[in-house]
Amino acid sequence: FRAISGDLLDARGERDPRVFLLFVSPHCPRCEALLADLSLPARVDRVLCFVVNGGAEAAEAIAEAHGLDRGKIIADTAEPRLCDAFGIPGAPAGVVIADGAVTSKHGPARLEDVNRFFAGR
Repeated sequence: FRAISGDLLDARGERDPRVFLLFVSPHCPRCEALLADLSLPARVDRVLCFVVNGGAEAAEAIAEAHGLDRGKIIADTAEPRLCDAFGIPGAPAGVVIADGAVTSKHGPARLEDVNRFFAGR
């Protein structure tokens, strides 16, 4: 995956073999609430990536509004779109990838799903 910073993201993770892809959309109240609740910067930097529906401009706006690392944000614009490839019908939603394969889906994603992921369950 290519982040809006231009960095290449590895779905296998660097220190953790699991990656949580969190799908969000601009102007989505539930997405905004979830992003506002994510006060887990050390863990977010390690294994959480954000997939933004709406293009690079929307992805940049979400990064700035929530102080997120641009190297962990993907603008879902390429064909086929990631949301379609992972079978994500709407946002917020989450997908856990472990060792390059999807191991679980959370939709609609909630803060509890993200916390459970970080707790290793």
